[in-house]
Amino acid sequence: MVVIDALWYDRIGASGYSPAPGVFIDSLFEKSVLATNFYASGCPTQFVFPSIFTSTLPLDNCGYGAGIRDRGKSFVEILKNAGYATAGFVTAGWCSRLYGYDRGFDTYHEFFDFSLFVRILRDYQIGFYADLVLQEKMARTGFFEKIGPVLEAAFPALARFCLDKLKETVRGGVLVSPTIHSWDFKNVIDLVKSEQMKFSQSPETYMENLIPAWKTHPLFGTMADAPDGPLSSSGAYVIEQVKRWLENPRSAPFFVWAHLMDVHESRYSTFDFVQSTENLKQESDCVAEMNARIDQKGDAYRSNKKHDCALAYTDEQVKRLHAFLAEKGLLKDTIFVLTSDHGSRTAGFPRPDFKDISAFYDQLYHVPFAIIHESFQPSRLDQLCSSMDLAPTILDMAGLPAPEEYRGAPVYSPKTHLRNHLIMEHVGRGPCDMEIKPINICVRTRQEKGVFISAPGLFEKSTVLSEAYDLVSDRYEQKNLADAGSQEPRFERLQEIATGRLSEIRTSVQKTSPGL
Repeated sequence: MVVIDALWYDRIGASGYSPAPGVFIDSLFEKSVLATNFYASGCPTQFVFPSIFTSTLPLDNCGYGAGIRDRGKSFVEILKNAGYATAGFVTAGWCSRLYGYDRGFDTYHEFFDFSLFVRILRDYQIGFYADLVLQEKMARTGFFEKIGPVLEAAFPALARFCLDKLKETVRGGVLVSPTIHSWDFKNVIDLVKSEQMKFSQSPETYMENLIPAWKTHPLFGTMADAPDGPLSSSGAYVIEQVKRWLENPRSAPFFVWAHLMDVHESRYSTFDFVQSTENLKQESDCVAEMNARIDQKGDAYRSNKKHDCALAYTDEQVKRLHAFLAEKGLLKDTIFVLTSDHGSRTAGFPRPDFKDISAFYDQLYHVPFAIIHESFQPSRLDQLCSSMDLAPTILDMAGLPAPEEYRGAPVYSPKTHLRNHLIMEHVGRGPCDMEIKPINICVRTRQEKGVFISAPGLFEKSTVLSEAYDLVSDRYEQKNLADAGSQEPRFERLQEIATGRLSEIRTSVQKTSPGL
């Protein structure tokens, strides 16, 4: 399973886009079972991966704040229990062990910088609540209640991350990367353990001191801003590690997840390990060729050069992986799944409201999902599918039953043919705190889309239509019909669905919240 982070469906050749950057990927799609109406259930990364691995909606199980740590079985755990050897190679800080994504993996490599790990904790948890306290919008006791559990889980996870990086370099299991292995991890571990000791001795005093100093704290402050360069490994580095893992002889079937971040970061060169002259020339030629094709479009070009060159670069890495599988004689027995977690803000025309993470545009949610094997009849599935369908699809292809609590279904199953809508949801930037933040729910059919927002509060069970689009006449969602369409039966029907989902969410949170 290859996940190309931030790949919008409209930037692949199958969508009609030209000049299509992913030439090799498009050749795979031509031979694949391709779901043409596959949508993320949340955006960005941290909102959607719980859906991908546990076939649940983002706001199930009290939300996505803990990743899949407190959710039901990941499909990888089911594969492992069935005898699969499993390996994960991830470049997104949101997919760290702290959030449970290593569950079911025999081998799990976190190929991102330590500062990114800390930055997520600082900016999306500690800083968010500290600012509320400093603005007198939250009592200090509220900060203690919110951040105490975060720190309890974070300290051992940070120490484990550093220890893993030490083992990677000492044992030689991976290539040493200047991007992720340059820290003095022994000293960092000492600092983490020292901070953990202070916290355990007096949690409230520790957190009290953290409130005014969260930007300059020795661990959660300054270390988060340490590096100037890339914060995650290149696609070439990740693929090289996947190849090394696959080189090991094994009798068991295997599942491998490779997560590539280059399109998300608009990067189009390998920067973290020495390659052969031939490989470097291939990458250089690839980007030069992409630029030439873009220039040929002239004024008709409507995307972003950096994005498209990054996709062309990523395309080269997928090609290398595929060639390796063919060289090793593994392709005939290997199903290749290629998808993305969400779309891209930078790949299309500018939108001033893209600064708002609450946007539900198809540009952020419409992603490719393809199943590739030489024995499969190439086909196009146009039924509505979502991220929740990935896990059931993989399990079904492996001949394994999905848990009853999985919400999704195999993309080719009769259940997806019967769908008339999809739900996307989140609570916006910062922590997934459904007690104090409004809930954003989008309901999408083939013909229309409605975005509904609830007021904050655990007992709030009504929604307001904030955006409405006719997707037949307005494919790129340029004309918001919310004011004119609020009384239209089609949007009233979508609001009924959103309100029902809101009630389901609120009831679930109430059951797990103390004192309610």
